[in-house]
Amino acid sequence: MFQDPATAIAEGVIDLHNDIMTFLVPITILVVYFLLRICVLFNDSKSHEVVHVNHHTALEIFWTIAPAVILFTIAVPRFALLYAIEEIKDV
Repeated sequence: MFQDPATAIAEGVIDLHNDIMTFLVPITILVVYFLLRICVLFNDSKSHEVVHVNHHTALEIFWTIAPAVILFTIAVPRFALLYAIEEIKDV
């Protein structure tokens, strides 16, 4: 609920906020879901069995590359906004 933008730069900042929130909300929901699921599944009071977790190379590659792709997707289109904010105009 931002104020109506008075300049094109302010409109770009609001669009940047909305775009980032598009990524942030689903990621936050997914992380909270996994944390709660892990807490329920690996609760010590249910079982005293040792759980062996082995390396899963494909999963490790995915959770390394996926955040990089998301950050790249957010960053690249916003360089024009960054340069517009830093632009010095002679008056």
